[in-house]
Amino acid sequence: MNLKDISVKKFIALDDIMKGNFYATETDREIALLVELTGNPEDYYLNMLWPEFMKHKQTLDFLTLDKVEAKAQRFIKTNGNVYAPVYDFHKLTAGQLIDVLHFAKDEQGVILNLPNILASFCVPTKKTFTGRKLLPYGSKVHAEVSQDMLTASIVDAYSISVFFWDVWNNFLAATGDYLVRTMLTKKAKTGEKLTQQETTALLTILEGYGDGITQRKK
Repeated sequence: MNLKDISVKKFIALDDIMKGNFYATETDREIALLVELTGNPEDYYLNMLWPEFMKHKQTLDFLTLDKVEAKAQRFIKTNGNVYAPVYDFHKLTAGQLIDVLHFAKDEQGVILNLPNILASFCVPTKKTFTGRKLLPYGSKVHAEVSQDMLTASIVDAYSISVFFWDVWNNFLAATGDYLVRTMLTKKAKTGEKLTQQETTALLTILEGYGDGITQRKK
């Protein structure tokens, strides 16, 4: 088994075990990980001789996202549906940006909220004679998209998310706009909706930045 075989839902469960502070020993944690990963009963590992258990323990070494590289995939296919990540910031609605920041505000809970984060910047698509047509954000209920994302490969989901955040950080670094930083951060923390005036102002700023990485157009 390798990391790409692990779904987002499965990795969320594994991540909870890896970060949990309710295990008396690391061996207890490792057994919990093996049970979650393989579906074998706990006694299967508790009754093993130590040398054999150590061999099984080594199979857990691949459970890390450290080597997953940011990748701008065009589509993410999951649960029989095809979604398109939107990396171009002037094609994102203000509501999408608020949703992304709201779900990502807790750094410790990013993996837990990964399905919701993906559902905020990945839009549904429809197959046509000319290719995939991107449907508007909100054309499918956010919760349903998030549910679909649970079955995606953690490698695909995480690499897309990392790329999105790289673009976002470059966007902020390029703009240096106090309004964008403070408005989105404040709203994300409080969960408040943007007013019509704030939305208009934010979209005006976003439209001036092309793909979100380049400098403001003259």
